[in-house]
Amino acid sequence: MFRIVFLLAALSICQSSFSAALSEEQLHFYRENGYLIQQGFFQGAELDDLEHHVQIALDNVAVLPFSGKPSEEKLLSEGTLFVLGPVVGPDALPVIKRVVWAGAKFPELLAYGRHPQLRKNVARILDSPRASHLINQIHPKQPGDGVEYDVHRDIDNRRNFDKNWQDIKGNGCFVQTMLAIDPMGEESGGLYVIPRSHHECSPVKGNAQLSEEYKQEKYGQKIPVIMRPGDMLYVHPCLVHFSNANNSHKPRRLFINGYACPGANHEPYPGDDSAEDIALID
Repeated sequence: MFRIVFLLAALSICQSSFSAALSEEQLHFYRENGYLIQQGFFQGAELDDLEHHVQIALDNVAVLPFSGKPSEEKLLSEGTLFVLGPVVGPDALPVIKRVVWAGAKFPELLAYGRHPQLRKNVARILDSPRASHLINQIHPKQPGDGVEYDVHRDIDNRRNFDKNWQDIKGNGCFVQTMLAIDPMGEESGGLYVIPRSHHECSPVKGNAQLSEEYKQEKYGQKIPVIMRPGDMLYVHPCLVHFSNANNSHKPRRLFINGYACPGANHEPYPGDDSAEDIALID
C-alpha cells in the first residue's frame, strides 16, 4: 500500500502534463450518447511508462504454469488473475484474453488506474465523491489470436457478478474507462458502439439473435471507435458495444478500469483487494 501511495503522489506532481478535466460539453455528449473519447489523456513520458508496465504484465505470462489445454484457463498469481486461451504460434505461449486486477501484482498499474485527474473525471460522471474500484485490467489483442467480444452491455457483467446490483443514482452507477496503448480501429479489433443505446438497459449478452441484429444495425448505426495511443474512452454501463478479432499486423492493447458508486455493488471481484472503496476527490 505504501508503494501505491508513493506512486499516486508522483503522478499528482506531473499531472499538469495530462489532459484537463472533462468539460460540460464533453459530459453532455457522454450523457446523450453513452460514450466519450478524450484525446491525449496520457502523453509523452507518462504514456511510455504506462505502456512499459502494461508490457511487463503481459510478458509475465511466459513464467506462469499454464497447462496448454485448448479450453480457457485461469491462473491466479500474486493476486492478479490471468485469463488464457490455447497456445498458438511458434513461441508456444497461450493467448492472453485479459489480465484481471493487474494492480495486485503490478502496483504501478493500480496507481495509473487511480490517477488524480482520472478520479476527478469519474467523480463528475458518477456524481459521487467516492467509488468502488471494480476493474483494473489489461485487454490485449495480438494479430491472429482470435480474441473478440460479442455484443453486450457492461451492466450485463455487473449483474452477473452481483444479482443485487442497484443503480441507486439513476445514472448507471458505473463507468468503464479504456485507455488505448496502441492505435485502435476496425482492423485491429477495436470497439463498435451503438450511440444512445444506453437509454434503456435490457439484457443483451448471450442473445445470439439480438446480437446479430445489433451488428446489422437494426437498432441504430454502429460506430467504430478510432483511438490513438493515450486516448481515453468512457463507456456508460448500458451502452451496447462489441469488438471483433485483430486482423491487423500490430498488437492492440487496452488498459481498462471500472468504477461503481458506493452501494451499487455488493460482491467482491477477482483479484486481491479489488472492489476497494476509494476517494475520487482528494
